[in-house]
Amino acid sequence: MKRFSLVLIGFFTLSLIGCSAKGLREMITSSTVFTNARTKLLDALVAEETETNRALADKIIGAINAKDSEALKGLFCGKSREGLADLDSQIRAIMTYYDQGVREFEVANMGENSSVEYGEITELSRLFKIVVSQSPGRVSTLTVAHNKIYGKDPSREGIVRLNVYERDGDAASLQVGYEWQDCYKDASALSYQVIKLYEGGDYDSLLGLFRPGLRDNADVRRKLKASMGFISGRPLYGKTKGGTYDGKLDFHTESMEDEIVENGSPIEVRLSAKATNIITDQRTVYSIDLYATKKQGDGVFFIDSMVLRDGESNEIVIQE
Repeated sequence: MKRFSLVLIGFFTLSLIGCSAKGLREMITSSTVFTNARTKLLDALVAEETETNRALADKIIGAINAKDSEALKGLFCGKSREGLADLDSQIRAIMTYYDQGVREFEVANMGENSSVEYGEITELSRLFKIVVSQSPGRVSTLTVAHNKIYGKDPSREGIVRLNVYERDGDAASLQVGYEWQDCYKDASALSYQVIKLYEGGDYDSLLGLFRPGLRDNADVRRKLKASMGFISGRPLYGKTKGGTYDGKLDFHTESMEDEIVENGSPIEVRLSAKATNIITDQRTVYSIDLYATKKQGDGVFFIDSMVLRDGESNEIVIQE
């Protein structure tokens, strides 16, 4: 599981678990100590967010007024530029919408979310809006979602989505880009489920996690059956120097995901999850690599293949 900590001004340290920037600000403003430090830090956070959003808004409006589709496209994250086949046509649509140009505009922050790991920001995403005056009496709103920092996949850094609204409360008239999913929670949950089923020796339920077309495959069934004795001991009750604990912190999950997107909707999501430091009550250590997909219409991820490893370079590969 992820652990997060952020060292603040002065003498104090806040320990955070998946802390968002909004949550951090609430913690800062609710405390009754270090008032000046809190105020300065909050002011600095807001000022930096405002400055960054304004600079990006200037570039967006500048590209629209210059009718420079390539400049606008260049502001999107690399993953969108490479992975969205219809990004060019979406950008043409927004250029057509603002074909008369932008006369003036205002920028307003709409919030941000961040993840902090071992004192460093690993993810920072922001949302803001641009209220646009195109001509007397014609006003629209552009909302901009962008990632300033995305440590595990820098190709996601940049704009991920622009939406155009003609009136507040209406559905978006136009959308450009796609807000790529982060499937860490899915990876963590699937890893935990697999580990728990191995602990309980539940072969049938493990087989049920595989994609339906693989459940009747003779190789998959044989290898999965053989893997049931691979892990020695209880993997969710590992022993440490401090004693025995319940498994909530004794394995670490990393994830990567890739999506096939058409017309702004995911057709298929491919998930790679790696669970490491799986410690049993016999003090043996294991890792499990999971490869799963969720296709359009699927409610959950189904496993396509799985690799189990122990601390002595032994492994079992379960695949078609």
